[in-house]
Amino acid sequence: MKVKKILFPTDFSDCARHAVDYAIMIAKKYQASLDILYVDEASYLMNPVNIDLQADVSFVTDEIRKVVEEKLREWVRLFPKEIPVRVAIEMGKPHLEIVEIAKKHGADLILMGTHGRGSNNYFLGSNAERVVRLSPCPVITVRQTRKKETVKKILFPVDYSDLCKLVCPQVIALAREFGAELHFLHVRVSSIFETPTFAAEAFTKFLSDLDLSGITYFTDSYEAFVENTGINEYAHIQDIDLIAIGTHGRTGIKRLIMGSVTEEVVNTSFIPVLTLRSFKHTN
Repeated sequence: MKVKKILFPTDFSDCARHAVDYAIMIAKKYQASLDILYVDEASYLMNPVNIDLQADVSFVTDEIRKVVEEKLREWVRLFPKEIPVRVAIEMGKPHLEIVEIAKKHGADLILMGTHGRGSNNYFLGSNAERVVRLSPCPVITVRQTRKKETVKKILFPVDYSDLCKLVCPQVIALAREFGAELHFLHVRVSSIFETPTFAAEAFTKFLSDLDLSGITYFTDSYEAFVENTGINEYAHIQDIDLIAIGTHGRTGIKRLIMGSVTEEVVNTSFIPVLTLRSFKHTN
């Protein structure tokens, strides 16, 4: 995975702060630069002509601007001096501005904190969930502080789909780069009967044309009532450092009808989640 530019959105919350250590680890690993982005949604909502408004720091009130700039200076100091850090202030809806800046700046990775899904945002979803759905590049979401110097164990959930097959080489490459174990996991949903023979044959077929040279990997299955629960439970049991999973990037009716295991994992996992998108599957 090529990572030279990391976009790090923040709202200065504890949730965003949880992602700092992971961002430092990734930036050091890839010798990447980092852009800290703050999106001022309050000024956007108060502006009477906010339709099609182009974000510009000059529109931010002096009071808000002073506070934001001071906080950004404080956040820059959280990162080691060897990591090149820039800051940006934009105005608008957070998830849309994050995606737009990622495109504009050519970000290779978005890394952000997430509070997960609570009862107060069940229908609206979190900004992280929306960014995952729309992002032009891979996204890492972090829910809790993870003070680890590297990634030693990566979990890749397998459902044998075309999307899974398409993003798998990226995950294998990531495992090579970190020298990490790669755990292929198929979650057996309790309501769907699968024989052990079927599971073994399906895994063999899935792995048959993948280049797994140079990595240590394991295949496993785990039974759960729903897929995201099985993924999270297995990740906890195995002390996984990173869950890597594909996303279709569906929106609108297709997303409502088909749902998304990826979004559920992003919203419920206490372990960092890397979402990868194959644009052959963009809908």
